[in-house]
Amino acid sequence: MRYTTAAATVRGGQERPRRRRLPSRTAVALAAAAVTVGSIAVPASAATAGTARLRAQHSGTSGCFNWSWADGWTTSTLYFHNTCRRKEWLHIEWSSGDGFLRGIDADAKGHAEADGSVLYVEDGGPYN
Repeated sequence: MRYTTAAATVRGGQERPRRRRLPSRTAVALAAAAVTVGSIAVPASAATAGTARLRAQHSGTSGCFNWSWADGWTTSTLYFHNTCRRKEWLHIEWSSGDGFLRGIDADAKGHAEADGSVLYVEDGGPYN
């Protein structure tokens, strides 16, 4: 008696594993060529340079505040940290005309977001 299962051919109670089809030499050569060409086609520095131009990082210090922001498509979010031991005024202006003027507690961290790019960040002095 002989019948076929998914795993093996069985004849008289004896199992024989099926032979697996190996890839042809041509398929192996084409796969190796594709990997080689793919790694040469776009150097890593070119791929990251394009991204870096679109998403430039900005950071700095103004008085008591350390700040950073990245260019966005339509908006910019500025992150800040008041490093002084007293409450300070923080003034931020965006290219869209939006402004941010707030008293920030000592050692506080936060963020502000608006349309456009950041024009300037300024420590307004002690909060009274």
